[in-house]
Amino acid sequence: MPFTREQFLAVFVAYNEAVWPVQVLAYVLGLLMAVLIIRPSAQRNRVVAAGLAAMWLWTGVGYHGMNFSAQCQRAWRLALRAGFACLALTSGLLVAATAPAASGQSAVDRFLLDRLERDGIPGLSIAIIERGRVSLVRAYGEAANGRPMRVDTPLAAASLMKSITAACVMQLVDTGQVELDQPVQLYLPEFTLSDPGAAAAITVRHLLHHNSGLADSGYPEMRLPQPASVAARLTNLAAARTGGAPGTAFHYFNPNYDLLARIVEVQSAMPFQDYVERFIFTPLGMRSSAVRPTMQALRRAALVSGQPLAQGHVEAFGLAVAMDEGDGFLGGAGGLTTTAEDMAQWLAFQAGDGTVGDRRILSTKGLSRLHVPAYGQVYAMGWFSAAVGWRQALFHNGILSTFYAEMTLFPDTGDGFVILANVNGLLPVRLAFPAIREGLAALIARQPLPPSSLYSRPLGAGLFLAWLAVCLAALFDLWRRSRAVASFSRWRVALGVTLRLVPLLLLITVPWTVAHFSDRVFSVQALGLAMIDILAGWLVVALVEVAAAAAVLRRRSHE
Repeated sequence: MPFTREQFLAVFVAYNEAVWPVQVLAYVLGLLMAVLIIRPSAQRNRVVAAGLAAMWLWTGVGYHGMNFSAQCQRAWRLALRAGFACLALTSGLLVAATAPAASGQSAVDRFLLDRLERDGIPGLSIAIIERGRVSLVRAYGEAANGRPMRVDTPLAAASLMKSITAACVMQLVDTGQVELDQPVQLYLPEFTLSDPGAAAAITVRHLLHHNSGLADSGYPEMRLPQPASVAARLTNLAAARTGGAPGTAFHYFNPNYDLLARIVEVQSAMPFQDYVERFIFTPLGMRSSAVRPTMQALRRAALVSGQPLAQGHVEAFGLAVAMDEGDGFLGGAGGLTTTAEDMAQWLAFQAGDGTVGDRRILSTKGLSRLHVPAYGQVYAMGWFSAAVGWRQALFHNGILSTFYAEMTLFPDTGDGFVILANVNGLLPVRLAFPAIREGLAALIARQPLPPSSLYSRPLGAGLFLAWLAVCLAALFDLWRRSRAVASFSRWRVALGVTLRLVPLLLLITVPWTVAHFSDRVFSVQALGLAMIDILAGWLVVALVEVAAAAAVLRRRSHE
């Protein structure tokens, strides 16, 4: 039987009154996503923020105002005023004038010190090369507990390791010990997958280009028991499923580079870390770098060397919170700690012809091969081919829960830079570090700095206030519902309780959603630390909504 007009309006009112905290949550997340994805100039940021605020105002007052009681309308208007005050405060912080720089500071110093202060980055070290030569190495902020960051302070560099692993393989190609288009099983006969035929078709080149057909979807390595060595990783991959034919599609998959490290071990007859030390670090003068399979081993190596690792941090709502990195497996894909001084040498080598002084480390042809992406794809061998600013570049970053690193090389001019930081989080990765990258690219090219972008610290503070407002609104609604539920019909109570579970259900689906859109499967801990600005507030709202649903049911059961 079709609804009457009165029944339809009753359902419409019940839906809007029950779901409005979720809609406020959607507006907050929409504002954040617009900021993180668009990242335009400061002027356009204000336009986008104003447009979203206007939408919020129209939806909140014009739409919900038709259905709320007078008391609810007053509460909604109060929440809107608080939200606009938060936006105004945050916008003022975002466009505040830069503090005058101390005399004697270079343009790079002024730029980076300003970013450190406004983005809340505890410590940072950088190296710049120009025309293939090291031109500047600097360190800023703190490494740990008041200890200043120095250019020789080791930091975890994660996936910057991949370019080193690729170079090791190419050295073996130069000596004839490895051929790129030979199957992996020629060098690792025990290598197999859940589909033995797929394993037999994967070549060394496929591993280097991340188009082996293996992907996190078929082997979610971050959620599985962690191996202790690249040899153990090889054994564990026997359970992996492929996501396509080798050579057909790019899937960023860390175990590809663990297999490459194992090939280096077998063909050189020495442990991977010893090979890297002997044939990469020693000839390049990278005296403070270390390669180990796990984070625990890397920390131990740093202590033995007398140069303890910098303290890692997680960014939460614009604040850097000290936290030790977990002890997961890193292997040939990410088991690297290094310094700005050492990475300056590595980047200069990548910009050269394969020699250091009068010693040849890699053939010129081999070095150039490392920089060429697979046909129709964006990944070379340990490098992405990407646009940085207005120029084509080779780029790679390295991300752990508490550290961030990246390197950029402009092959046409031999310019480039490395960034190492002891903090990670959604806002720094999406706002601070891209802005630093674009700024350094402009400074190297003797171009004006790009217009000021958003900063992590004030945006994090604004996000915290927005979450607080949403939570308070949900608590107010909980109080109101517990008093008014007696007048609700049974179907209206059921509808309201169901809708209050929506935030919790959406939160539960976050790991799947991230995996679906990013082609990466992260552990719950890694995902939580990386997105704490969103997930922490979301969790509180979800719990408040669940409590509200429980209160409604309890009150109803006592009647």
